Amino acid sequence: MRNLIHKSLWISILTASATLVSVSSSSSETLKEELSGILENHPQIKAAEAGVFSAKEGIKSALAEYLPTIQATGNFGYERIDSPGRRSATDPNTSPFTTGQARNAKITVTQVIFNGFRNDANNETAEAGMIAAQHSAETSKQGILFEAISIYLEVMRNFKLFRLSSNNEETIRLQLELEDERVRRGAGIAVDVLQSKSTLQVAKERRVSFEGQLEDSISRYEQVFGHAPYPQNLVMPTPPLGLVPETVEEVIEIALSENPAILSASSQTSIANAAKRIAKADYFPTIDVTGEWNYEDDLSGTRGTRRDYKAKVNASWTIFNGFATRAGAAQAAFNHKATIDSGNFVKRKITEESRLAWSGLKTARERVSLLQNAVNIAAEVFEARKKLRDAGKETVINVLGAESELFNARINLVSAQHDARIAVYRLMVTMGRLTLENSTNLASLPKKNKISLLDKPTKTKTSINIKETTTNEKLTVKQKVTLPLAKHQNTGKKIKEINISQKTQILTEESQLFSTKNESGLTKVIKPIVAKSKKNNSNVLGSTQNQKIISVNEDENFARLWPYE
Repeated sequence: MRNLIHKSLWISILTASATLVSVSSSSSETLKEELSGILENHPQIKAAEAGVFSAKEGIKSALAEYLPTIQATGNFGYERIDSPGRRSATDPNTSPFTTGQARNAKITVTQVIFNGFRNDANNETAEAGMIAAQHSAETSKQGILFEAISIYLEVMRNFKLFRLSSNNEETIRLQLELEDERVRRGAGIAVDVLQSKSTLQVAKERRVSFEGQLEDSISRYEQVFGHAPYPQNLVMPTPPLGLVPETVEEVIEIALSENPAILSASSQTSIANAAKRIAKADYFPTIDVTGEWNYEDDLSGTRGTRRDYKAKVNASWTIFNGFATRAGAAQAAFNHKATIDSGNFVKRKITEESRLAWSGLKTARERVSLLQNAVNIAAEVFEARKKLRDAGKETVINVLGAESELFNARINLVSAQHDARIAVYRLMVTMGRLTLENSTNLASLPKKNKISLLDKPTKTKTSINIKETTTNEKLTVKQKVTLPLAKHQNTGKKIKEINISQKTQILTEESQLFSTKNESGLTKVIKPIVAKSKKNNSNVLGSTQNQKIISVNEDENFARLWPYE
């Protein structure tokens, strides 16, 4: 297994990115395909579904108590009876024993008329039990989906970190070789070579650490999905950001009404309430109607055939049983109170989890935006120090330091992007809305933020201002370019999803609309808009909020934003 992982990882590192993009869809392991397999084959989901079926049968069992009971009995065998009457017989020819073959058959029909409302309570318990089983199954299902999505994204993150660490190791190795060559020519510093070797060892340690994390995540992936993945074949999903409410109060409101854990706790309270009625049923009498047919032939020493027909009303009432009924009713009442308190605690925990998930999403978004800028700055510093080193005006130690800062920034960015995606799914499972469809299909934006793509690109003029969709900041375009614009469905204003604080030159070739078809049913896709800084010639993605159009669904006719790339 380890050799397979090593082989897969190193092939991915050595393969060009274009080759990775060209991997056929049949070899891709999309999240939708993987989750579909889990829903069909995961043992916990199957166990939860079996629990639901069991609860449904429990309802049938409870309903049976409303129906009459029909019981048939019969016996046939040899009898020998020694009775005082036979022994006192004066006829000497009469035996003191009665012998013969006896036959008996009986059919009894019993219908309960009243039993202290026990049948109603049992039926209520069964129905609440089925609802609780359904909510419990949904809780397990969503929990497994979240675990599966988390490990799917974790494998992709660790694979990316492994690739970054491998590239960093190779870059440091190259710097070491160049510096060693300078020393051999007499132009370098020996201590710089030693420092480079030390830095290379640290880079190797990081690469080994990330490789170990990747192998661990692959092991967890195999446990969850039932098979090992090929990390290079995994396809990054787009989280359903459009289903995320606009405020934390909305999140809490949805979670308290739809989270299956809360609904299950409510069902448990209903079960406990029904148990109180069952316990109190012993305070009442039991009344039933019985019909009986009895057939006897040579039974109990009586020669001949006998037939009996009976119809009667039976009543029984326990007057005293050592206060057991009172104790049982009190016990059921305390259990009911306990389920109410447990339900309130579950609501508190779900409220807490909602706030934590919302805060995590907000923090992740801010971190991604800041770390993207940090990566751009670190890359600029690294390139500048490399140029100075090539000109002999900088030491290799400073170059390696800049390389380390760039690597750390990229590592932090990858982790933040991963956290941002996980935060969306965490919010979905907290609200009780994590399903196969919601986890794989791009979801719509809130209604007031919907935008539609214009049929034709609109030419912008020199020095015009373009507003960004979600903030009031503006971008001044310094050159005449052609850009695809969108229109806000509420206001009708033409808008464009880009907001960059520095002067930029828009790359029109990176912004054109093209057609595609994928497993999510999307028919049009807009590439992320990329700008290039005039100051340092580095790429700038998105806006200060890092929002951009990534796709358009023709059926729903609006674009979607994804803020984490």
